Amino acid sequence: MACSATPNFRHFETICADQNVELHDNILAAVLEGRATYSHCFTPSLLLAAVAEAGNILRRDPEAELATKPLELPSTCAHDIGFTALRDMVNASIEPQRAKDLDTYFRCEGADEVETCSHAEEYFASTFLTMSGSSGDDQYEFQIITAGDRPIFVRKNLGMPSALALVDFNVNGIPYPAGSIANVNLVSDYVLGHKGKPVRRRPLIQDGCSEILPVESVSKVAFMRLSAFALPAGQRGAFIEKLIPYSDVTSRRELIKKLTLRGARAIARRAMYNISQKQQDAPNA
Repeated sequence: MACSATPNFRHFETICADQNVELHDNILAAVLEGRATYSHCFTPSLLLAAVAEAGNILRRDPEAELATKPLELPSTCAHDIGFTALRDMVNASIEPQRAKDLDTYFRCEGADEVETCSHAEEYFASTFLTMSGSSGDDQYEFQIITAGDRPIFVRKNLGMPSALALVDFNVNGIPYPAGSIANVNLVSDYVLGHKGKPVRRRPLIQDGCSEILPVESVSKVAFMRLSAFALPAGQRGAFIEKLIPYSDVTSRRELIKKLTLRGARAIARRAMYNISQKQQDAPNA
């Protein structure tokens, strides 16, 4: 069976039927509704709605099984991110995957629900423009969560848990692809200091309003949905159409169209280097 040029859930459903695999009722309900069952989650296709709902089920119940048995994809569909993400989530919910990378493996109850509206890509684009030093009409604070010198997540505003995954990650044995939007909770910003008084935890490196934090700062992670940055350029149109219409979005539009995950990681690494250099130069200023 060949995959269609535009991947869609109905094709995935046919693959399931051919293998006598029955999907979780909530996934089918999300497809009927055309969106994930929790609010403020932007899913411009039925396939992306199914992926988001699968994550929602696992966030609420890490032990849930998403189907009656594991599923195999035809080789012609094995390179589409929507199909492979849903297949991997389904199969790992039945047979959890061992961690391939301990730095990106998180064993935790699901993080709290967070909004992932249709403008999330625009805000992340603004963040990457700020990180790269490009001019724009907004300057966004950011946090880069790292494992050594490797950027793992970018949070688009300090204190905002919504993060873009720059690498694949695993939560409770379920794999999620780079380009996912996840809710990333950090450990408390405060610890008990002298005589039990709360003391603000210092980040690994800080530059003005932006921070670099080690992965050990993460307390909880929950997948929310696939972002435009996870998809091939030809499948990003629905996200670009939802850009805020009353602002000058030319630079953000181009970034959402063209930015690859490899490019996003390169921008994050350069930002990490620039912040560390400023940190080193500060005492001599």
